[in-house]
Amino acid sequence: MEKRLFTTTQIAKLLGVTARTIQLWANQGLINVVKTLGGHRRISEDEVIRLAEKLGKPIPQELAIPSKSTLNSHAELTVLLVDKDSELLRLYESQLLQWQEGLPTNIHVTDNGFDALILTGRYKPNLIIVDWEMDDMNVAHLVDAISKNKETKHAKIIIVTTQDKSALGKEVTLPVSAMIEEKPVSFALIKRLLEKQTA
Repeated sequence: MEKRLFTTTQIAKLLGVTARTIQLWANQGLINVVKTLGGHRRISEDEVIRLAEKLGKPIPQELAIPSKSTLNSHAELTVLLVDKDSELLRLYESQLLQWQEGLPTNIHVTDNGFDALILTGRYKPNLIIVDWEMDDMNVAHLVDAISKNKETKHAKIIIVTTQDKSALGKEVTLPVSAMIEEKPVSFALIKRLLEKQTA
Protein backbone atom coordinates (compact mmCIF):
# COMPACT_ATOMS: atom_id res chain seq x y z
CA MET A 1 0.00 0.00 0.00
CA GLU A 2 1.38 3.42 -0.95
CA LYS A 3 2.21 5.70 1.97
CA ARG A 4 0.38 9.01 2.16
CA LEU A 5 2.09 12.39 1.93
CA PHE A 6 0.95 15.41 3.93
CA THR A 7 1.39 19.16 3.58
CA THR A 8 3.11 21.17 6.33
CA THR A 9 -0.29 22.68 7.21
CA GLN A 10 -1.88 19.23 7.58
CA ILE A 11 1.00 18.03 9.76
CA ALA A 12 0.83 21.14 11.92
CA LYS A 13 -2.86 20.51 12.55
CA LEU A 14 -2.29 16.81 13.31
CA LEU A 15 0.49 17.56 15.81
CA GLY A 16 -0.94 20.73 17.34
CA VAL A 17 1.85 23.08 16.24
CA THR A 18 2.01 25.91 13.72
CA ALA A 19 2.81 25.39 10.05
CA ARG A 20 5.75 27.77 10.53
CA THR A 21 7.17 25.44 13.21
CA ILE A 22 7.01 22.51 10.78
CA GLN A 23 8.74 24.62 8.11
CA LEU A 24 11.49 25.62 10.56
CA TRP A 25 12.03 22.00 11.63
CA ALA A 26 12.27 21.02 7.95
CA ASN A 27 14.79 23.83 7.27
CA GLN A 28 16.89 22.68 10.24
CA GLY A 29 16.80 19.06 9.06
CA LEU A 30 14.84 17.88 12.10
CA ILE A 31 12.23 16.29 9.86
CA ASN A 32 12.58 14.67 6.47
CA VAL A 33 10.61 16.23 3.68
CA VAL A 34 10.16 15.47 0.01
CA LYS A 35 9.51 18.13 -2.58
CA THR A 36 6.93 17.93 -5.31
CA LEU A 37 7.80 18.89 -8.88
CA GLY A 38 6.27 22.27 -8.08
CA GLY A 39 8.65 22.71 -5.13
CA HIS A 40 6.08 22.17 -2.38
CA ARG A 41 7.08 20.31 0.78
CA ARG A 42 5.41 17.01 1.62
CA ILE A 43 5.97 14.80 4.66
CA SER A 44 5.42 11.05 4.67
CA GLU A 45 3.11 9.39 7.19
CA ASP A 46 6.08 7.41 8.54
CA GLU A 47 7.87 10.69 9.26
CA VAL A 48 4.77 12.09 10.98
CA ILE A 49 4.58 9.02 13.23
CA ARG A 50 8.31 9.32 14.03
CA LEU A 51 7.89 13.00 14.83
CA ALA A 52 4.83 12.39 17.03
CA GLU A 53 6.73 9.76 19.01
CA LYS A 54 9.77 12.02 19.37
CA LEU A 55 7.55 14.84 20.68
CA GLY A 56 5.77 12.46 23.06
CA LYS A 57 2.45 13.14 21.35
CA PRO A 58 -0.16 10.49 20.63
CA ILE A 59 -0.15 9.06 17.11
CA PRO A 60 -2.76 11.06 15.18
CA GLN A 61 -5.96 9.04 14.74
CA GLU A 62 -5.74 9.60 10.99
CA LEU A 63 -2.58 7.48 11.02
CA ALA A 64 -3.88 4.69 13.22
CA ILE A 65 -2.12 1.44 12.47
CA PRO A 66 -4.53 -1.30 11.47
CA SER A 67 -4.11 -4.27 13.76
CA LYS A 68 -6.19 -7.25 14.64
CA SER A 69 -7.21 -6.78 18.25
CA THR A 70 -9.28 -8.72 20.75
CA LEU A 71 -10.29 -6.49 23.62
CA ASN A 72 -11.63 -7.54 27.01
CA SER A 73 -13.21 -4.83 29.18
CA HIS A 74 -12.01 -6.64 32.33
CA ALA A 75 -8.44 -7.08 31.11
CA GLU A 76 -5.50 -6.11 33.29
CA LEU A 77 -3.04 -7.59 30.81
CA THR A 78 -2.09 -6.76 27.24
CA VAL A 79 -0.27 -9.08 24.86
CA LEU A 80 1.24 -8.15 21.49
CA LEU A 81 1.84 -10.98 19.00
CA VAL A 82 4.26 -10.22 16.16
CA ASP A 83 4.94 -12.88 13.54
CA LYS A 84 4.93 -13.21 9.77
CA ASP A 85 3.38 -16.69 10.17
CA SER A 86 -0.38 -16.05 10.24
CA GLU A 87 -1.18 -19.61 11.30
CA LEU A 88 1.09 -19.34 14.32
CA LEU A 89 -0.47 -16.00 15.23
CA ARG A 90 -3.91 -17.64 15.16
CA LEU A 91 -2.64 -20.48 17.34
CA TYR A 92 -1.27 -18.11 20.00
CA GLU A 93 -4.40 -15.98 19.91
CA SER A 94 -6.65 -19.02 20.19
CA GLN A 95 -4.83 -20.19 23.31
CA LEU A 96 -4.92 -16.73 24.90
CA LEU A 97 -8.67 -16.58 24.26
CA GLN A 98 -9.12 -19.87 26.14
CA TRP A 99 -7.56 -18.23 29.22
CA GLN A 100 -9.81 -15.15 29.18
CA GLU A 101 -11.84 -16.15 32.24
CA GLY A 102 -8.84 -16.57 34.54
CA LEU A 103 -6.44 -14.24 32.70
CA PRO A 104 -8.47 -11.52 30.98
CA THR A 105 -6.18 -10.15 28.31
CA ASN A 106 -6.26 -7.59 25.51
CA ILE A 107 -4.61 -9.14 22.46
CA HIS A 108 -3.06 -7.22 19.56
CA VAL A 109 -1.72 -9.01 16.50
CA THR A 110 0.47 -7.79 13.64
CA ASP A 111 2.72 -9.31 10.97
CA ASN A 112 4.76 -6.11 10.60
CA GLY A 113 7.76 -5.11 12.72
CA PHE A 114 7.32 -1.37 12.29
CA ASP A 115 3.67 -1.58 13.28
CA ALA A 116 4.78 -3.62 16.31
CA LEU A 117 6.92 -0.74 17.52
CA ILE A 118 4.03 1.70 17.18
CA LEU A 119 1.53 -0.69 18.79
CA THR A 120 3.94 -1.20 21.69
CA GLY A 121 4.05 2.54 22.29
CA ARG A 122 0.28 2.83 22.01
CA TYR A 123 -0.85 -0.16 24.12
CA LYS A 124 2.21 -0.75 26.38
CA PRO A 125 1.84 -4.54 26.47
CA ASN A 126 2.86 -6.67 29.44
CA LEU A 127 4.05 -9.43 27.12
CA ILE A 128 5.37 -9.29 23.56
CA ILE A 129 5.96 -12.43 21.51
CA VAL A 130 7.98 -11.56 18.42
CA ASP A 131 9.41 -13.62 15.57
CA TRP A 132 13.21 -13.25 15.29
CA GLU A 133 13.02 -13.69 11.53
CA MET A 134 10.90 -10.61 10.75
CA ASP A 135 11.70 -9.43 7.21
CA ASP A 136 11.05 -5.74 7.77
CA MET A 137 12.71 -5.11 11.12
CA ASN A 138 15.91 -5.89 12.99
CA VAL A 139 14.33 -7.54 16.02
CA ALA A 140 17.37 -6.90 18.23
CA HIS A 141 16.89 -3.16 17.59
CA LEU A 142 13.14 -3.46 18.24
CA VAL A 143 13.74 -5.20 21.58
CA ASP A 144 16.42 -2.69 22.52
CA ALA A 145 14.12 0.28 21.77
CA ILE A 146 11.29 -1.23 23.82
CA SER A 147 13.54 -2.01 26.79
CA LYS A 148 15.06 1.50 26.85
CA ASN A 149 11.76 3.38 26.71
CA LYS A 150 10.52 4.27 30.20
CA GLU A 151 6.89 3.60 29.23
CA THR A 152 7.50 0.16 27.70
CA LYS A 153 10.52 -1.23 29.54
CA HIS A 154 8.21 -3.21 31.86
CA ALA A 155 7.27 -5.53 28.96
CA LYS A 156 8.48 -9.12 29.05
CA ILE A 157 9.61 -10.10 25.55
CA ILE A 158 9.76 -13.60 24.13
CA ILE A 159 11.74 -13.81 20.90
CA VAL A 160 10.71 -16.92 19.00
CA THR A 161 12.96 -18.51 16.41
CA THR A 162 13.39 -21.55 14.19
CA GLN A 163 17.13 -21.45 15.00
CA ASP A 164 18.80 -23.17 17.92
CA LYS A 165 18.07 -20.84 20.85
CA SER A 166 21.42 -21.45 22.58
CA ALA A 167 23.37 -20.55 19.43
CA LEU A 168 21.27 -17.44 18.85
CA GLY A 169 21.67 -16.43 22.50
CA LYS A 170 25.46 -16.41 22.00
CA GLU A 171 25.19 -14.24 18.89
CA VAL A 172 23.06 -11.44 20.30
CA THR A 173 23.06 -9.43 23.52
CA LEU A 174 19.55 -8.91 24.85
CA PRO A 175 18.17 -6.96 27.81
CA VAL A 176 17.09 -8.93 30.91
CA SER A 177 13.44 -8.41 29.94
CA ALA A 178 13.90 -10.59 26.83
CA MET A 179 14.28 -14.32 26.36
CA ILE A 180 14.74 -16.55 23.32
CA GLU A 181 12.54 -19.59 22.75
CA GLU A 182 12.25 -21.98 19.83
CA LYS A 183 9.02 -21.97 17.82
CA PRO A 184 6.35 -22.56 18.85
CA VAL A 185 6.81 -21.16 22.34
CA SER A 186 5.35 -23.24 25.17
CA PHE A 187 1.85 -22.18 26.19
CA ALA A 188 2.78 -23.07 29.79
CA LEU A 189 5.58 -20.49 29.65
CA ILE A 190 3.26 -17.82 28.24
CA LYS A 191 0.70 -18.50 30.95
CA ARG A 192 3.33 -18.46 33.70
CA LEU A 193 4.67 -15.08 32.52
CA LEU A 194 1.18 -13.60 32.39
CA GLU A 195 0.35 -14.91 35.86
CA LYS A 196 3.52 -13.29 37.22
CA GLN A 197 2.36 -9.96 35.80
CA THR A 198 -0.87 -10.18 37.82
CA ALA A 199 0.76 -11.30 41.08
